[in-house]
Parts: sequence; structure tokens; C-alpha cells
Amino acid sequence: MEPAKTRRAYGHCPLFSAKYKLVNDYTLFSGTIFENKDSLRFVTLYLYQTMLNDRPDPLLRNQGALDAGEQEQLVRSAVAVCGCGGLGGLVIENLARIGVGRLRIVDPDCFSVSNLNRQLGATRKTIGKNKAEVMAARIREISDHCRVELMPHDFRETDIPRAMDVAVDCLDNGPARLELAGRCRKLRIPLVHGAVNGWYGQVGVQPAGGDLVHRLYGNSTPESGSVPVLSFTAALVASLQAAETVKLLIGRPSRLENRWLSVDLRCGDFEYNG
Repeated sequence: MEPAKTRRAYGHCPLFSAKYKLVNDYTLFSGTIFENKDSLRFVTLYLYQTMLNDRPDPLLRNQGALDAGEQEQLVRSAVAVCGCGGLGGLVIENLARIGVGRLRIVDPDCFSVSNLNRQLGATRKTIGKNKAEVMAARIREISDHCRVELMPHDFRETDIPRAMDVAVDCLDNGPARLELAGRCRKLRIPLVHGAVNGWYGQVGVQPAGGDLVHRLYGNSTPESGSVPVLSFTAALVASLQAAETVKLLIGRPSRLENRWLSVDLRCGDFEYNG
């Protein structure tokens, strides 16, 4: 017989169709969950389901576009986002708002005045503050079901992709992208790539063990200086990255697996490659 608190948390959740199906092999005692595997994800899901009993469901408008099993999978998922600027800030917010349960966000840089034209976390009040710290605080204001791990460091000083379901490349130079892609390939973690330059952008999905980013940047030379970035180009590419990340997490097919989409917003052209 399930403890009363377990029945309350699982028995009436509107997003989950099968009652108690995740309770097997877990013990609830004095409000603490003890188990033998996947502790963080289970606790995240438990806290989220308890929240749904206490107040209106913040993910209600996802229903119909996502089924109950897909929403459950997102709540149980963990995503690493490398870079919290023009692409990363928007990717982070989109993933938190759709219900991803755990985000690991990494960026050593601080916001500057030049970021105000496109970066979600850049405001007059956040100039000089670390991008990962600002975005973590923003997500905590939006969502109490999303656990944010912030790393205000260069991703090369961390093991960011390890134990993640998907990694997202929101970096701004080829060598760094190759480094992240190599780590993901070694760990067999899917990587969603995105890049922008003025009116142009690209999005691609490197599957577990794949080599997409190496195909894109393997023969490139390091960029000199900064490239122009327009707000709507970054917003579109980041939204596509978030959508591809969600598809990977819930197991929906994608035309971009081991391929990339080139976007030309000046002419309105979209082209699949690879």
C-alpha cells in the first residue's frame, strides 16, 4: 500500500495518465525519498507533481501539443546549455517554460552594453553581471519546477555534458564548438548546434556518436573579431534549437538529424543540407 503522501502526489496529477507508475522501488518516509537510482530526476518529478496539487498547472497550455507521456519525459530530462548569450538565453528560457526539469547552464562572460541589441538577459541593470548567474535567477523567477545548475566558467574547465540527456551549442566560435562536439561525441550525448551571422543562421543536430559539427567546422579557420548579430535571427535560431532539443528528449523524429538547416532571413530562404 502506497503511503498517503505518495497517493496525494501521484493520484491526481493532470499531466500523468498512469497513477503511481513511477513509485515502484521507491520509499517515501517523513517527506524524504530514498531510492537506488536516478535520485535527482525522481526528486525533481516528485516536487513538480506535488506543486501541481497546490496551485494551477503552469504547463497547462502545453497540453494538446504534447501528450502526458511527453510532458512527463520533459520533466524528467536534463539539458546542458553551453553559452548564455544571444542564443543561449533564449534556449534556456524556452526549455524552462516548456517544462524541462533540469538545466545546466555555462558561461564565463558578463553582459556588456553591446549585448543589449539581442540578448535576453541583457538589461541596463545586468551590465557587468555574469550571464549564467543572471539567467539562473531569471529562470527561478519563472519556474519552480526547473532545477538550474549554473557554472560561471569556461565550459572547457567543466565536464558539462556528462550525465545530461542533450547538450546545446550556443557558442560563438568554431574551435570552441569543435571542442564541445568532441566531448559530446565521446560521451555519446546528442548535441543541438546553432550559429548566427547577421541575417543568416544555421541549426543542426549531431546525434549520439555523430560528427556533424566536425563536418561543418573541421576545416574552418578561427574567426577574427566579432560578427554582426540581429535580434530576430538569434530569436529564430534559438527557437529552432529549443524545438530540436525537445524532439530529442521526447523521441520525436527530426529532419535535422545529422543534417543542418541554413536560414537566410534577408531573402526568406530555408535550405536543408547534409
